[in-house]
Amino acid sequence: MAQEAIPITEEVVVLRGDVNTHVRLITLNRPRQLNVISPKVVSLLAESLKKWEKDDNVELVIFKGNGRAYSAGGDLKVFYDGRDSYDACREVVDRMYWLCYHNHTYMKTQIFSMPEASEYLALTGARLNGKELVSVGLATHYVPSEATIDKCFSKESVEEIFESLESEANNEENEWIPAVLKGLKRSAPTGLKITLRSVREGREQTLPECLKKEFRLTINILRKLISGDLYEWNPASLEEVTSEKLDLVFQPLKEDLELFIPTAAESRDSTKEPQSDAFGPVIS
Repeated sequence: MAQEAIPITEEVVVLRGDVNTHVRLITLNRPRQLNVISPKVVSLLAESLKKWEKDDNVELVIFKGNGRAYSAGGDLKVFYDGRDSYDACREVVDRMYWLCYHNHTYMKTQIFSMPEASEYLALTGARLNGKELVSVGLATHYVPSEATIDKCFSKESVEEIFESLESEANNEENEWIPAVLKGLKRSAPTGLKITLRSVREGREQTLPECLKKEFRLTINILRKLISGDLYEWNPASLEEVTSEKLDLVFQPLKEDLELFIPTAAESRDSTKEPQSDAFGPVIS
C-alpha cells in the first residue's frame, strides 16, 4: 500500500488525533533536513506524549518521518552554534536524553524506528536492502553476506574490521563491501572508535546506563576533550585515536551534571524534565 503523502508545511512536527479514536500519529516534518531532532521538536514531542499518556482513550502512538528518512538524529547545527561556549548545549542534550527515557517508560504502546542496532548499522549508517535485513535479524531468509558481516564486524577493533572487509572484498559474493569500505573511510576516525566501543559496552548495560553513557559522550565531545574539532576529524587517522584518548570522552561527569534517571525504587513520575530557556516555554 502506498504511503499517504504528507504536505511539507512550516510545522516541524505534524500531530494527528483523528486517525482513530485510540491512535495518535506523530510525523516528523523536516524532510529537507532529514527530520533532525531540534530543541523545538523535543518540546513538541514531550508536550504531546505527556498529554496522550494521561488520555484514557489513547492506546497507540505511531511515529513517522516525512520524506526519505525517518530521522537523522540530533540537530548538529544546534551543537555547532554552541561550540565556543563551555557546556552551552548541556541542557539541550539533557532534555533529549530525558525524552528517550520518558519514551522507554511510556505507558502506551509506541511504534517507531531507530537505525542504530548493531556494529554494522552503527558504524556505516547504511540503509538496509534485502540481504542486510537478514543480517541484522529483521528478515529470516537468504543472504550470502550474513556470515561475512558477522565475521568482519565482530573483530576487536575498527582497524581489524577494515582489514577483514578488505580481505573479504575479493570474494565475488561480497559485492556490497567496496561501497561500505568507501563510506567507512570517509567517516571520522574518532567517531568510528567511539561508536564501536559504545555499542559493545551497551550490550552489557541497561537502557538507563546506556543513556547516561551516551549523555556523557555527547557532553565530553562538545567539551572538545580529544580535540577542538566538533566533527571528530582530528586526529585524522585511526591509529592516532588511542585508548587513552577514548577514555577521555567515556569518563564520568561530576555527579550533579550526570543525566538524572530515577532508580527502580523511585516513581517514573519523579523523572525531572530539564528546564531551560533554550527550549522556550517549559512544558508542565
